[in-house]
Amino acid sequence: MRNLWHRLTRQDFYNGIPADQTLMRHQFIIFRIFVLALVVSSTITATKLIGLNAWGNVVGIGLIALAMITIGCFYLAQRTERLKYSYLISLSIGCLILH
Repeated sequence: MRNLWHRLTRQDFYNGIPADQTLMRHQFIIFRIFVLALVVSSTITATKLIGLNAWGNVVGIGLIALAMITIGCFYLAQRTERLKYSYLISLSIGCLILH
């Protein structure tokens, strides 16, 4: 169970960030919390919207698609240099979901 949690939260990537780069380590922690909260809230909202009407289905499926893109951004960033792009994409998707 612990190994699964470490994979979900990308603990190995976090440990790969050098200890002297505290700002980047803190940014990754905030990014991880943001992504997890965004995916959970989008999924819960989508499940409630899907049962409403035809437009609820479209918006619900759109929310699920945006959540999947966010997960992709979180897991596809393999190097610390690419984290800024992942942050930008995830924040943009968060604004889309919010509005």
